[in-house]
Amino acid sequence: MRNLLKILWGGGIKPFKNHFSYYLFLFLLTSLVPVSYFVSHHHYVYVIYIIANNFAVTYLLVLIRTFIRNKLLNRIYTIIIDLAVLLMFLVELFCFVNMNSPFTEDIAAIILGTNLSEAQEFFNSFFSVKFTVIVLLATVIIVLLCIYIDKIRIRISKTVCGILLICLFIGMAMVIHNKAVMNESLFVKYSLFFKVQSPPDLKMYEKELHLIKTSEAGTDNADIVLIIGEALSKSHCSLYAYGKKTNPLLTALAEDSYLYVFNNVISADIHTVASFKCIMSTYKNSLADKVNWYECTTLPNVMKHCGYKTYWISNQSKKGFYDNVIGKYSELCTDNSFVGNAYKGMSRVNKDEEILPLLRKKMKNVSGKSCYFIHLMGQHEAFSKRYTPSFARFTEKDYPDLPKKQRKNIAEYDNSVLYNDYVVNEIIKQFKDRNAIVFYFPDHALDLYESSDDWCAHAKPGDKKSIYFGRQIPFVVYMSQRYKDLHSEIVDKVRKNTNREFSTEDIIYSVMDIIGVDFEDGSVKKYSLFR
Repeated sequence: MRNLLKILWGGGIKPFKNHFSYYLFLFLLTSLVPVSYFVSHHHYVYVIYIIANNFAVTYLLVLIRTFIRNKLLNRIYTIIIDLAVLLMFLVELFCFVNMNSPFTEDIAAIILGTNLSEAQEFFNSFFSVKFTVIVLLATVIIVLLCIYIDKIRIRISKTVCGILLICLFIGMAMVIHNKAVMNESLFVKYSLFFKVQSPPDLKMYEKELHLIKTSEAGTDNADIVLIIGEALSKSHCSLYAYGKKTNPLLTALAEDSYLYVFNNVISADIHTVASFKCIMSTYKNSLADKVNWYECTTLPNVMKHCGYKTYWISNQSKKGFYDNVIGKYSELCTDNSFVGNAYKGMSRVNKDEEILPLLRKKMKNVSGKSCYFIHLMGQHEAFSKRYTPSFARFTEKDYPDLPKKQRKNIAEYDNSVLYNDYVVNEIIKQFKDRNAIVFYFPDHALDLYESSDDWCAHAKPGDKKSIYFGRQIPFVVYMSQRYKDLHSEIVDKVRKNTNREFSTEDIIYSVMDIIGVDFEDGSVKKYSLFR
């Protein structure tokens, strides 16, 4: 028994006795960012659990190394662990510094749900010279430590080894007590990429709908149009009293009483995919633990059951790295078209006006009731790529009251808003002489230096102030003269509710209200913007 205990003791203290410098290196590298994040959010008790978890996980990684006798295999194992730790450290550093968030399954889903071009623009928007220098320095230092760490000998006594073993057992007990902390472990975080499910074929979940007719509004051949933009903030729209004239054309339509501006609308989420799950169906983010998003009734399915042909026209991509949730919704439509499909393999940035020829082509061949889903690139980062040269009206000189480092970004953003005004107006013009109602709103807004002086991007997931600004969106409804003449009761509904508080997660109910149908549970009456 004594010999067995001696063997267990000798093997148990090896990670501390023989590889303490390497152990300390891995422990600090896996703990530094998550500890910093949770300390900054005052979750001090959870920090203790993270330290306990990482202490135990690091011990296990180093212990395995001590049992690999073959020098080549030992070196290969060490390199794999070093690379895994380095990559996750950089990912977590990026999320913490640029998104004020730990690396989560939601972030993994965003990465996997986009395409290479969009991802490049997204990451480029964060990589300032300062941040790039920090990342490069950190990488160089860590790589050098990986190479030379074993040459740094830190000798500790058997007593200290014993104390560390006791700490290890305490840490393991803490992890067993709070198993949720295991999500902070290195390889559990890598598994988040595999937990993101590929979006299923939504056609498999279409079902027979039992809708109740509430009015005669949907019996004529009116066109229903949803123009869904990208990353447009209400705070930079002159429709909402912004100081720069970024919406001159839409403002003119509002002054002529064809366009109605809604003042208290927020987006369903701060990211595109999460927003679209709500916009295109009865799903709400608050239902995440109760229902699968893909099982919820979709807007294209509702329109189909009401006799509408549905058309999806997009200047964004149907496919991403992994797949694209939005592309799955497009497949539910009678017809779907993507501008990017015409330029596969070419390195170019499609401007939103390129959807206009596609739209005109679809409208020529349409008869009967039609519903159009038009998805724009809008104000997606990088802003300078979202408008043509003729719309470069605003320059840094137009923002003397802003800090110098903000002026270029804001000027380019406002130029993209001005161009967006032109594109949305051109789309509306296609329906001017038809019996048509047009909704325009973006999937979400941005935090444009509103939560802090150095943040201009998607809202930070862990920052309430940033999230607030990231959901403040414009929302407008256009009705052609012909539509207004035929639907005076709808005109009254729209006009009376411009100050109502509303979220785009309930847009399906509002469209159903416009076409005069409800679910059997009466949810349209409860959630429609026009009630």
